[in-house]
Amino acid sequence: MKRCVKSLFRIQYPFGTSKTSLVRSQFWYASQHWMSTLQQYTPPDISAFDTQTWCKMNKDLREEVIEYLDWKMEGNWNQMGENESRAAYIIGFGKWGPRATKGSREDQQDMSTPEIIVRGIFSSILFTALGVCVLNYQKDKKLQQKLDALRESSDMPSH
Repeated sequence: MKRCVKSLFRIQYPFGTSKTSLVRSQFWYASQHWMSTLQQYTPPDISAFDTQTWCKMNKDLREEVIEYLDWKMEGNWNQMGENESRAAYIIGFGKWGPRATKGSREDQQDMSTPEIIVRGIFSSILFTALGVCVLNYQKDKKLQQKLDALRESSDMPSH
């Protein structure tokens, strides 16, 4: 009977692992689980949430608020608090970003350095293409004028 039980336990071990390494990994997992239960998540304060406070938040805090509200909205929306519902509405439909009045503080979004670089590269490529189009249009217009002049001269009967 002991032999059968030992063989069953041996089969459960993954290949190349020993009993001590499995015990160590189980101890590590238990200690990490215990540490994670000591640290309790406190959501960001959204009690006085409006468009102005949203625009004043830094990017990391904005992402945390969005992630928290996404997590809350996965469940039953009736269990969300009034502040959470209001914050989700302001983020989704508030007058900031593309819905803000032009030229206001809410209209100006913070861009990171890579975003600024990519935007600059895209703008330069776009304006270069526009310049090439204008030059080609002028060349084509001159060429068309020369062709029209040649047609007129060839249509005239020579004396």
